[in-house]
Amino acid sequence: MKKALVIFIVLLLASTGLTIYFGLTSKDAYNRGYNEGTGDITAYEQMIEEYKNDILKMSSELENAKTELTETITKLNNALEQNSQDKQTIADLTTQIEDLTSQISTLQNEIKELELKLEAYAKYEGVAVSANFYVDGKPYSVDIINIETDVVEFPTNITVEGTRFAGWSLDGQTVIQNTENYTITEDTDFYAVLMCDVDFSINGTNTSKSVIKGTMLNSILPDVPDYDNYIFEGFYQGKNKIEEDIAITQHMSLTAKFREFLDIKLSAEQASGAVNAGSILITCDYDDIDFDNGLFGLVFDLAINGEFIKDYDDYIFNVNGNEVYISSLLATSSKAVLSIYSKNYGTLTEDDIEDTINIILNDISIRVYNNNLTEVINEK
Repeated sequence: MKKALVIFIVLLLASTGLTIYFGLTSKDAYNRGYNEGTGDITAYEQMIEEYKNDILKMSSELENAKTELTETITKLNNALEQNSQDKQTIADLTTQIEDLTSQISTLQNEIKELELKLEAYAKYEGVAVSANFYVDGKPYSVDIINIETDVVEFPTNITVEGTRFAGWSLDGQTVIQNTENYTITEDTDFYAVLMCDVDFSINGTNTSKSVIKGTMLNSILPDVPDYDNYIFEGFYQGKNKIEEDIAITQHMSLTAKFREFLDIKLSAEQASGAVNAGSILITCDYDDIDFDNGLFGLVFDLAINGEFIKDYDDYIFNVNGNEVYISSLLATSSKAVLSIYSKNYGTLTEDDIEDTINIILNDISIRVYNNNLTEVINEK
């Protein structure tokens, strides 16, 4: 087993080196192998053959490594009853074989591509250039053409799951409108433009936008209207909330979801207050509030003048010249306890305390949320 793992690591290093060796673009390789002044393509043919031979050698080595790993798995299978650790070892080796098989397939494709290039360059000695086609960021095909007689043959029927092929471009953005009789005089890269359709549903109203794959979602989000007693929770795909700062990679159907809320207005008549450890504690009862048979959960926020305030302790109230703020909120389904802090609490009179209760309760409400999300809002 150790021998197989060592072989695998060595092969990975070797394949990395081979990738670097093949890092030349078609244009670089062409310029190295073909002297435009003399029309001599012998050097390029020799380089192609050397590349091909290296790939064939690497493919053979990978096949041998695959055979050795397969034999190791067979031996381990025969010894499975010894201990359960062998099962994990077999799983790891199986994964390695799958990786080797993928590498072999890739190398075989490169061999085929090099053979085609060699044949085409030999055919068009002195007048050959390449049209390189890329799909979804990966090489797709190469068209070697005679610049004196040929036009570019653009691949058709491009299919990438979750997208729609819109045409070919030079920059990945702008589609070439007329590809008929298209000619080039130098090696040229062409990129498939892949489109994604994004459907939006907002309170029963549907819209759609088509964008190039890779466009950021937050750049095309539609405006979501405000609805009384509902907050917008975000766009969902099925049950999953979609983050807005993601790249669009496939067709999407997004639905806006909302959460209903109730603002419970606190009454000074139901409140009592007392100074305790430097704070005024205001206790408010609301036993008569209907929580809709449990649909509204015990998730409470504070709203000041009808607006949800996340950092409510930053909101300053002025009571008879004293600055006071709400330092904490404790709430249940029947009462709320507000802790009100003032730097000058020691000098507050009973009238100040009463005024504090009246002023604060006049401005605030307790906000409670529905446990369930909704897609369609029945405005009241």
